[in-house]
Amino acid sequence: MKKLLFLLFLTLCAAPTRAQSDLVQAAKRLSPTEAFDNIHVQKLHSDAQASVFCIWIKEKVRPHKHAVHSETVYVLQGKGTMRLGEKDYAVRKGDVIFIPQGTPHAVQVQGGTMKVLSVQAPEYKGEDRIFLD
Repeated sequence: MKKLLFLLFLTLCAAPTRAQSDLVQAAKRLSPTEAFDNIHVQKLHSDAQASVFCIWIKEKVRPHKHAVHSETVYVLQGKGTMRLGEKDYAVRKGDVIFIPQGTPHAVQVQGGTMKVLSVQAPEYKGEDRIFLD
């Protein structure tokens, strides 16, 4: 699993292949499928190894953790502050954030909607979000 995530990280950092570039461009063109108050999630892919979501956030993501999942987030648009463990980080378009399994995390958006690609491994079925507030 760690090897898979490391390869994903290297893939995101390396010069993109045509297919990867097309995927990112397609994700950038996505729009929410319905009106939403704060968070809208659209599943793009899922199998036993991982799930990929496009997520729009208007205000914040409450503090939570995943007991059995790690998560890699690629910021497609927007900016904000991400709490990762006990530290806060400024994040913006183009940033890649790795969130290890069991690590508390949250996001506060600044100035407009944030849009991210979220890759969760293994497959995320909506049952592993433990809110901390």
